[in-house]
Amino acid sequence: MVQIIRQRVIERGTTYDLCFDWVVRGRRMDGGFSFPCDKDGNVAIMELRPEGLENFHLCATGQMKDYQGNTVSTPYVRPMRYCHIIPAAARCDACGGEAEMHPHCGAWVCHQCGNHLTLARCFCGWSASGRDGYKELIDLGETIDPEE
Repeated sequence: MVQIIRQRVIERGTTYDLCFDWVVRGRRMDGGFSFPCDKDGNVAIMELRPEGLENFHLCATGQMKDYQGNTVSTPYVRPMRYCHIIPAAARCDACGGEAEMHPHCGAWVCHQCGNHLTLARCFCGWSASGRDGYKELIDLGETIDPEE
């Protein structure tokens, strides 16, 4: 029996970027520069790398120009919504590590030792014997439908 040690969690939220788009022939173009900020557009400049800090300074003071002399737009705050799934986890009965449901084979697979919880062999090719689990299943008479 699989021992669940963490339930699946869905994290939702919003981050913000302060954006400076290129202005070409008087028109704002998508792309340019963006810097992480709060919802009010305040950039934590102490957290920027030296190159980012220099780019931010050039954009914020209107001195940023490309090789054709185009400048950047006035800044705006862009909200970036995210949804991050932290998968459920189970305790590995072989090594005590943490296992998660593998997206390809659907088995609980331990991150530490590769054990497939509650299985002796898997269609993905894993086998507790160390041999080819896929071939072992075929030899045992399993019918494996081709992917469509």
